Amino acid sequence: MLKRENSGQFEGEHRFIQVGTAAFATVRNRAPMAMLDCLTQGPLDWSELVKQTSIALTGLPEQLTGNDLDEMETDLRLLWQSDLITSSFIG
Repeated sequence: MLKRENSGQFEGEHRFIQVGTAAFATVRNRAPMAMLDCLTQGPLDWSELVKQTSIALTGLPEQLTGNDLDEMETDLRLLWQSDLITSSFIG
């Protein structure tokens, strides 16, 4: 599981630490930051993850842009390939 090192707004650069290890990822895009915050609550399927991420960013369940979704997918793939998350995070 990854947890954000510091709380606050989804802007700038944030480090997400893999709990129980020294591994971390630096995230610079808003949608992936919010997505990873949502995953700290436990595994979610893609549609619920998109909905929860949108609510975290905008307060509305369906307001993510195509670019937001692309960034989320790209960062999930990179985190999985780097063994910082496992497939059990996404149902």
